[in-house]
Parts: sequence; C-alpha cells; structure tokens
Amino acid sequence: MSDSEVEIMAEAIHNVWVEGKIRDGWMYSPITDKDSKRHSCLVLYSDLSEADKDSDRDLARSIPTILEKAAALGRLSKTSAHRLDDGGLQCEN
Repeated sequence: MSDSEVEIMAEAIHNVWVEGKIRDGWMYSPITDKDSKRHSCLVLYSDLSEADKDSDRDLARSIPTILEKAAALGRLSKTSAHRLDDGGLQCEN
C-alpha cells in the first residue's frame, strides 16, 4: 500500500471510529473520560495529533494481513471481490 493509500485508509478508519463513538453517545472533550463518554479524539482526522494519526495508519497497514488471515481461515474467499460498503465488508462471488 502506498503512503497516500495508507493515509486515505487511516482517515476512513478514524471516521468509522468517530461515527461509532457518536452513535454510542460519546462526545468531544479535550480530556478523555471513559466514564462520562468523553473523548479527545472525536475530531476531524486532520486535527488529530501525529501520534493518533500514526495509530490509524498502523491499523490501515495491517488490513491486508488481516484479510489474508481471514481468507486462510476460510472466512473470506480469495477469489471474491471485496469492497467496503455502508461501513461493512461485502463479498461478491
């Protein structure tokens, strides 16, 4: 995966995480407090610290390996066309 592809995936990963948190009732706060569902990373990807962006980039880089391992376990067909659609993995045979 190229650096630009990693960056695109990292931003998408962050956006999915933010959407999930908001759906679960979390709100932005400069200080994270899990008990009151407040998190400092509920911001645009561009506003994250480099350390937080690096966490999303690391996850983006690991996706091909995760998909390969899932295919090896028989959970995904290597010959299927896989695409991200509406926040979930859709497999088309």
